[in-house]
Amino acid sequence: MSLYRSATSSWFQYFRRINRLVLFTLLWATLLFSLFRLAFVWTYGSPEVWHGEGLWDALYWGVRMDLRTLAIILALPWLFSLFYTLVSPRFYETLARFQQALMQWLLSAATALEVVNHFYFKNFQNHIDIFIFQIFDWDNAVAVFKSIFTDYPLIPALLLMLVWHWLYGKGLRWMWQRSEKKPSHEKSMRFKAVYTFASLLLLALLIRGSLGTFPLTLNRVAIAGDAFLTQSVANGPLAFSDAFIHWRHLQKMAPVSDDEALQAYITYFGHPPLDGRLDMNDLLEPPLTSSPQPHPNIVMVQMESLGGHLLDAHDTEHNNLLGRLEPHLQEDYFFNTFAPIAMGTLMTLEKITLNSGVDNVSKTPYRDTPYRFAVGRMMQKAGYETIFLTGGHKTWGQIDMLMSHQGFDHILGGDDIREVFADAKDDGTWGVFDQYLFRYIHHLLKHKGSKPLFIYAMPVTNHLPYMLPDDYQPLPVKLPDAWVPLLVDHDVAQGELILQSYQYSADVLGDFMTQLKADPTLAEQTVVGASGDHNMRDLITYVNEPGRQHRVPFYLYLPPRYAVNTVRDPQRIGSHNDIFTTIFRHALPDMPAYALGQDLVSPDFDKKRALGISTGYFLTAEGCGLVGEQHTSYYRCTGQPGRDVEAITTQPDAALLKANARYRAYYTLQRWQMYREVMAEKALPEHSQP
Repeated sequence: MSLYRSATSSWFQYFRRINRLVLFTLLWATLLFSLFRLAFVWTYGSPEVWHGEGLWDALYWGVRMDLRTLAIILALPWLFSLFYTLVSPRFYETLARFQQALMQWLLSAATALEVVNHFYFKNFQNHIDIFIFQIFDWDNAVAVFKSIFTDYPLIPALLLMLVWHWLYGKGLRWMWQRSEKKPSHEKSMRFKAVYTFASLLLLALLIRGSLGTFPLTLNRVAIAGDAFLTQSVANGPLAFSDAFIHWRHLQKMAPVSDDEALQAYITYFGHPPLDGRLDMNDLLEPPLTSSPQPHPNIVMVQMESLGGHLLDAHDTEHNNLLGRLEPHLQEDYFFNTFAPIAMGTLMTLEKITLNSGVDNVSKTPYRDTPYRFAVGRMMQKAGYETIFLTGGHKTWGQIDMLMSHQGFDHILGGDDIREVFADAKDDGTWGVFDQYLFRYIHHLLKHKGSKPLFIYAMPVTNHLPYMLPDDYQPLPVKLPDAWVPLLVDHDVAQGELILQSYQYSADVLGDFMTQLKADPTLAEQTVVGASGDHNMRDLITYVNEPGRQHRVPFYLYLPPRYAVNTVRDPQRIGSHNDIFTTIFRHALPDMPAYALGQDLVSPDFDKKRALGISTGYFLTAEGCGLVGEQHTSYYRCTGQPGRDVEAITTQPDAALLKANARYRAYYTLQRWQMYREVMAEKALPEHSQP
């Protein structure tokens, strides 16, 4: 007997039976998603999480979020039930089969996203976000999938997913067969109408997720004082949906009005522009001198995964994370209360080099717009020959296309390095080992033409799967005991390999600096800056430690003639947006500098204005904040800024509220400047202007 043969041909009986399947799926899947949430907390949370009230809040909000998500997913197969009133009874069984198959595949896809969400946090310390569309870019595909096969239980996960898909299908068919055997009685039209309306109303309420003024969304959920548990609320399908909406939003440049930008300027700087009206020139600081000055070579190195927190555990004898870089940090300028402007390599690159307030510009239609405040273009205007250099493929992330419009005369990669140094070896995944990139930079400086060089370089070695050159002899490393329970992979050997990789990248940077300083000409004519693109994500899990999670070091070498009237204060707070403001003020005093940053080595450094800025994060001497669209979670400083903080569950003080407002104003100004340039470049229709 067919499992789909009904005792009645009434459309309403089919409709009620499908409703039971939807309810069965809703309840079963909600339980499953809650188990995923508990597994998430068990895997990545600290033991203290299990003893606080926050866990119950997270489970409560999580169940509500799961019900909403699953209602949205099941709405499509449920709505097909309305077709029973339109088709002949002989099609009822076919329609029922289709609905069940659709439910089976949709729920399996949702479960797969839950699995992805679980392991995504391991690497990115966040639920699925917009970065997922970058790591699965075609240029990254080989490296990403190699990493997935190496570092994640892909085969067992796929097998379990197939078993789950089969079991759920069997469960649906069992429920359908069971409901077929129940005696049915014809209901009145009034009952049918009320039942159908009530079902539709319940589905609508579940999809809305709230009886209040606003529907339930991720940005309206915050577990007081616990950013980790707040992250646990997001299930995989909902996190992916939000990330996709954000990514699609980036394909259209949102307008920012001049009035909105003017208010942001006043908030950020504390005063209006000189003439009361905002102009693009107001985002530039005027030159310090009107007389032409000799310009040095400038090398800026964006170091892969060089997080600042790891340096707190540096010990020259037992846990050496710096190698030959250590003496240079003592001799030159060094900052480690410093925030990365973003938490991904490509986004950090874009925000530093373009002074961009928009994520993933390289993936938007505005990639080809030449931006006035792009560092490469400003360097070209100052008379530089400009070079973008990566140890990997220069097509990675479409950076070759992006940088060719942003003032870089040459875009070079690992293949160019191998043309000069045939012995250059690569890690088999991302590109040539860092030592060859620094060797190539030295070669470029030694063989430059009449113009000074500006080189923006991106080493790639310090990254999964953490391969080191065969001839590298690591110095001693040892995981601090406090870090062992927090290891992402729960593998001490893997953790120490990551420390060795970190050490290697720092060490070869130090070797480059030693060689540069040993050459009198280069030492006198070359400014070098280096900073991590983001923290080290693959070593330990950060639970409610936003300061440590959002910290990278910044190293700066200024030749003596460019170091006049400077102060070496490693406690100063800053972020990537301060780097080129600092370099321009001292290496190019006859050129204007970007005003949204500060000169970190100036005697006139304004500590009250000091603000570390990262994606969704700000840092001040008083504390820090995790910034969402609708709310901000505040943390007060209890010791060293950027390190020791505790969550604020009451009203934050005025200094943190002001910092939050300045953070938002910063991005408003950057979006305004980019919007104006896109409008001018693309000649958008007049009606689309604000």
